[in-house]
Amino acid sequence: MKRMMAWALAGLLAAGTTVFGEMIGGVSESRQVTSVRLGAGALMDVSGTVEETFRAYYEATGRHEDQQTAEKYDLDDFGVDAPYASFALQLSHQWRYAALRWNVQYLNVSSDATAKRDYYISLFDDVEYRGNSYERMKIPKGSDFSMDLTGAYMDLVLSITPFTIGEPDAIELTPVLDIGLVAAGGKLDIDAGRARGTYTYQNPPVDFVVGGDSSGMVGVAAPMVGGGLELCVGAPDRVRWLSRGTVDYFAYDGSSKPFSSAREKDIDVSFLTVAAETGLEFPLQQARTLSLGVRFQMMNLEGDIKSHEREKSRIIAAHERFDKSIDFDISMLMAYIGLKF
Repeated sequence: MKRMMAWALAGLLAAGTTVFGEMIGGVSESRQVTSVRLGAGALMDVSGTVEETFRAYYEATGRHEDQQTAEKYDLDDFGVDAPYASFALQLSHQWRYAALRWNVQYLNVSSDATAKRDYYISLFDDVEYRGNSYERMKIPKGSDFSMDLTGAYMDLVLSITPFTIGEPDAIELTPVLDIGLVAAGGKLDIDAGRARGTYTYQNPPVDFVVGGDSSGMVGVAAPMVGGGLELCVGAPDRVRWLSRGTVDYFAYDGSSKPFSSAREKDIDVSFLTVAAETGLEFPLQQARTLSLGVRFQMMNLEGDIKSHEREKSRIIAAHERFDKSIDFDISMLMAYIGLKF
């Protein structure tokens, strides 16, 4: 039965005809379409938390009361307060049954804050103090510091558009299947003034430099799958209204080893992005089209990072740190202008 359905679908796609108001393929025009768009807008909301939940080392050594030392950090602790300006570039090419879209968005998140309590931070670049290098920094309670992240968000998506329902050049509704890659990264700078001493903390003891400044590169990438709908009202030679909504998702449950050379952890993470855009297209001369519109996108990353070790002796030997729960949300609003040709 599945083979018959596959052959039937292949036959319909190959035919490329309209049957009972359903048009095979995602665009009514037979020609290919290339689009270039520029966008300007803002990160409207940036929020997130990292919460320590459970430390297997305390459980293995009978120090149950020390579980209460778990801490919770959120972006408010670092003075992050949206909105932040953002700019975007999108390139796309549309065929009969698919479209390839590449989108890159520049962002800069900066803040000045005062530590609400002692902050202990693992660094991306060593801090030098009196001839020694330190991988960790302490920002004492009440100290001023600044943070600056300059980077980009990027996605590369293949959208499959097998058919369109509706009347050509009047109103058309197209289902979309997305397969792609999403990535974000940039340079993070933390400046807590001059380095002014060291502090020993944690079990086993670790040396932290008090103050100092550090910078380094951060980044993450993941595949995603999803889908949505495209709505087009109007004919190509007249003003048209277009809208598009998509939901894309990624999840991973397994070891951190493929992604990090640090101590192995068990991670269970998910990434969800919901996007909606609407705009108008104005026909120009020489088969070109001007597009104007707005796009709104929400993203959520959540997950758990837990100890990989299960044997009591290994947990004690490794001095396993706290398990952590993470939850981050970002929303972006962008106005764009583009040209199709």
